[in-house]
Amino acid sequence: RPVSKRTAIRFAFALKSTPEEARLLLKSAGYAFSNSQTEDFILQACLEVDPPIWDLPTVNRLLREYRVDFQY
Repeated sequence: RPVSKRTAIRFAFALKSTPEEARLLLKSAGYAFSNSQTEDFILQACLEVDPPIWDLPTVNRLLREYRVDFQY
């Protein structure tokens, strides 16, 4: 059974991936980040800031602040 995009993203954050590693992991699962989706934009930003934000409770707080329904 294929891995969902959200599961792949969870793995990327659990593995403390760089932005490029996260993109490759998603691509290997058949997915990609989309700049047109607020959720994906925020997730990419969390990986690109210095230092990166890999802590999912913090990521979830940011998603809630931007009114993204799904939480990781």
